[in-house]
Amino acid sequence: MSGPVPPAPPDLGYSNPVPSSPPPQSYSPPAASRPPVPEANIPSLNRRIVFGVLIAIALVVVLVIVPYIFIKTLSGFGLNLGLPLVDLIAFGIILAALSSAAYIAKPTRAYGPLFATKSGVTLVYLFIFAGLATAGLSFNSNGGSGGGSVNFGWAALIWIVMIIPAIKLVAGLVTTVEDIMHPGERLPYDFPPEHRRTVGGTAQDPTQAVQMIESYVSQLEYMQMQGSGDVSPLQPRISAVSQRLYVISAQGSSAPQSFTPVPAAGAAQPPSYSPAPIADPAQKPSPEAAPGKACPSCGAMNGADFAFCEGCGNRFPDAK
Repeated sequence: MSGPVPPAPPDLGYSNPVPSSPPPQSYSPPAASRPPVPEANIPSLNRRIVFGVLIAIALVVVLVIVPYIFIKTLSGFGLNLGLPLVDLIAFGIILAALSSAAYIAKPTRAYGPLFATKSGVTLVYLFIFAGLATAGLSFNSNGGSGGGSVNFGWAALIWIVMIIPAIKLVAGLVTTVEDIMHPGERLPYDFPPEHRRTVGGTAQDPTQAVQMIESYVSQLEYMQMQGSGDVSPLQPRISAVSQRLYVISAQGSSAPQSFTPVPAAGAAQPPSYSPAPIADPAQKPSPEAAPGKACPSCGAMNGADFAFCEGCGNRFPDAK
């Protein structure tokens, strides 16, 4: 059983569609930005090549020429160290070449592998000589018919020295991994900029002073980004430095500027406001106080309508 059908709504000549709901908006958190890294003061390639050649020459003198002369001199006194001169010369030249190449390639990713290779070759060099490090001293009797020899080993000393290149080998591998994961991150520390070299000193020109300020501001921003609680207590000092920089900027400009100092104790506080009392229209204004008169004898002030002075009791001449 069906009931009555309701009539259709009247047509007023315009349409009013139901507004569609806005599309859902997705939230994407801001990407974490890396702290600003100061630019490195990397020497030119020609300068690195010159210093690399000088390093190679110095190492050839220390690792090849000096040990060769030392071993030859001891052999003349009958003391044999047991080290072959051919291996000594070969390893000395290889280590000098690797050290020079590592210095030249220090700003690049090749520095880590070259440094690790040099340390590994040094370990092999010492490991081979540790097995041959047996010194022998031969001597003859006075008559020449008899003699003898004394042998002693000094390999333990070489094993102890091998700890240093082992640590350098690990450091070279770590540097290689860091250069792959974070390219260029170590350069400001290996080649510090000029304004970082003057920390604790005095800047030589205004440009250098500005660079020092920019470096310190970058460090403060990085510490604040990391949530360090040591930055907030320094807010008064930071504000004071900002005011001094403003004064320097205002004094250096050609147009005269007025400067109003701002208290450096944190954020500025709004001015205090005390509302003025609202007068009641039904309240009658209070009568103004009549001016008094002074006694000619003692000088005390009395009311205008007083006949006698309150101070000395003298009667005023104009009293009625």
